Amino acid sequence: MTVPTIACLGPRGSHSEAAARRLFPDSRLVLYPNISGAIEAATAGQEGLCVVPIENALEGSINITLDSISGGGGMLIVRELVWPIRHHLAALDMNVPPRVILSHPQALAQCRDNLELNYPGVQTKETGSTSEAAVLAAQDKESAALCSGEAAHLYGLTLLREDMQDTSINCTRFVALCPGVFKQAEENAVKTSIACELDGSRAGTLCELLKSFADRQINLVRIESRPTRRVLGRYIFFLDLEGSIASPIVQAALDEVRDNTLRLEILGSYPVLTV
Repeated sequence: MTVPTIACLGPRGSHSEAAARRLFPDSRLVLYPNISGAIEAATAGQEGLCVVPIENALEGSINITLDSISGGGGMLIVRELVWPIRHHLAALDMNVPPRVILSHPQALAQCRDNLELNYPGVQTKETGSTSEAAVLAAQDKESAALCSGEAAHLYGLTLLREDMQDTSINCTRFVALCPGVFKQAEENAVKTSIACELDGSRAGTLCELLKSFADRQINLVRIESRPTRRVLGRYIFFLDLEGSIASPIVQAALDEVRDNTLRLEILGSYPVLTV
C-alpha cells in the first residue's frame, strides 16, 4: 500500500515517525504536534492516513486512539505494527546533573521505576512527544530527555543512560488509520478489530458475546471497555480477534454478535507486521 502522505506524531525522531516509516517506507510523512492532530488531519482528508499508537505493553491503551475509531468516527484500522520501544536519557552535557527530565507522559510512565531508582527527587515534566522532549533538552543544559536514540542524535544530545524503560519487553502497537466505512478485509489480513455496545440491563450479555467466539474456536487476543461518553454506566467493548473477516467462521461469529448487541462496528480486518 502506497499512500501520498502519512500523518504522525512529531517532531522528527519520535517513535511514531519510526513506526510510520517502517509501515510506509515510500510515503511522505507529515509530522503533527500531538496524536489528536494527526488523527484529525487524516479524518478530514488533509493526509492520506495516519499512524498512531494504540496500546503499550506496560501502560495499556491509548484512549484518544480508541475513541477516534469508535462511535462512528469514520476511521478504520488498515495495518498494525508491533514496535519495540527503547527510551534513553539524553542531555547536552553529561557532566551536568539534570534538574528536570522531560518526555511524553507515556514514556515517563514506562520508565517510572528506573527514574525513581536512578534519579530520585529529580522533577519530571510532560511534553507532547519524546522527540519534543529532545528538542527542549537541546536548549537547556540542566534538562534531560527520555527519547529515542535517533532523536538524541538528531538534536545533538549525549546519552546519559540507555534503556530506561522498566522492562525489556516494552513495545507499542501502532496502527494505520484510514477514513472510510468498512467494506472488506485488507489483503493478508490476520486480525480483526470490533467495537460493540451491550445491553447492560440484561444479565449474561457479555458471556453471550464471548461464547460466540469460543464456540467457534476463535481466539480473542484483547478485550477492553471504554465509556460511551453518552450515558453513565454504558460501555463500548473493544475486541481484537485472530482471523480475517473474510473467513466464514469469523463472519458467522460476528453475525451472531450483531444479533445480540445494541451496536456492532467493524473497525478493520488487517495485516500485522512485527520487527
